[in-house]
Amino acid sequence: MPYTQASAITDTRRHLKDATQNVWTDDDIRYFIDEVISLVKESVPLYFKALHRIYDASPDDETPTVIHIDSDYEMLIPIFAAARCFEQDEQNYRAVQKMNEFESRKADMVEEILGSDKYAAILAALGETGIDTVKDVYFTETASAEVPVGLL
Repeated sequence: MPYTQASAITDTRRHLKDATQNVWTDDDIRYFIDEVISLVKESVPLYFKALHRIYDASPDDETPTVIHIDSDYEMLIPIFAAARCFEQDEQNYRAVQKMNEFESRKADMVEEILGSDKYAAILAALGETGIDTVKDVYFTETASAEVPVGLL
């Protein structure tokens, strides 16, 4: 079952214990969902190419806006959104608690993705190794000369 904007809002309200929708509006939550989508996408951009902000869709569109994220990682979205809502309402202890949970889960996600076969396949398809290399243009075999011992 795809994870939708409505599901993310409902899950966020569950974390907020705001089932009556008296404290935070859907627009507030949507804004924070967009914010977390940007953060998650920035963490491993090659892996999350299909992940787009929900406000990219038309607000008048009746079809549910699907958030293209693996089911293992979808809970990052409401946790972050809840943290930002708590922060907005100056519930600092709860905001910090949720943000710490988000950061911990995000770090686990990044580590898991970078070590996954799926990510390796993405890199292989792009012809990348995932390892940064530096070409030594100054100290090559042909350019290096013996340095007198007294100068070392």
